[in-house]
Amino acid sequence: IHQFMTNHDDVWEYWNKTRREIPDDINALTDEEIIGLLTQWEGGVWTGNKPDKNQILQNIKLLPEIHIVVTRWMMDRVKECTDDFVKQRWLSSIALTGAICEYLSFYLLQDYIKQKGIFPIIEHSGSLKQQYDRILLLRKLDLISENERADLHSINEIRNQYLHIHTTNDSTIKNDCLDIIKKMINLLTNHPINHPN
Repeated sequence: IHQFMTNHDDVWEYWNKTRREIPDDINALTDEEIIGLLTQWEGGVWTGNKPDKNQILQNIKLLPEIHIVVTRWMMDRVKECTDDFVKQRWLSSIALTGAICEYLSFYLLQDYIKQKGIFPIIEHSGSLKQQYDRILLLRKLDLISENERADLHSINEIRNQYLHIHTTNDSTIKNDCLDIIKKMINLLTNHPINHPN
């Protein structure tokens, strides 16, 4: 973890030719051949950040209990996000958490428009372009609490910090990732996404 953004002088060459060994007719492969190709692939994409079994269990234990009501598409994103955390893929987990919360923001606004019409928010239409502004609008419309506004802003700020790689703090990435996942789960618990918009 600590070498995430600090070891830029160590140059490596990467190649992975597994795809060449996969025939056009994948169904013709034996189980043994499939296992061999997957093992070869795993060896080729292994990183120094790959957790062992004990680390995976420790990471699972760190996650909050999850019991949310969301659409299937959203559930798949939440599962990907938490699985990436467990497997120590911090950046992808952070990116997915940010995307999930942006989706939640749009969902809440669209749901509001369906119930109350567009006229109450027309004057705020310029505030719909950026997540920061959408969060403020959600609070102004009283669709989220002040704590939820702070959590959404925190998630957005951490997402931006790590996706704009020059500002990344590799010593806190795991804790930052876990923090925003917990906030995301809390938001989805309080705001079920039980129908597609």
